[in-house]
Amino acid sequence: MNDDKTEILAQLTRGFETLRTAIELCPAGLVLCRPASDRWSVLECLEHVVVAEEYLLAQLTGGRP
Repeated sequence: MNDDKTEILAQLTRGFETLRTAIELCPAGLVLCRPASDRWSVLECLEHVVVAEEYLLAQLTGGRP
C-alpha cells in the first residue's frame, strides 16, 4: 500500500475513534432527537457517515493503482 493510502487509512481510524468517543458522551435521548422536522438526528448523521466511509474505504482498498 502506498503512503497516500496508508495516511488515508490512518485518518479514517482516527476519525472513527473521535466519532465513537463523541457518540459515547452523547446523552441517550439526544441521539434520536431531531432539532427540526427537516433535520437529521445524531443517529441519522452517524448512519450517513458510516455508509459514506464504507463506500470510500471500499474504493480505496479495491481501487486500481
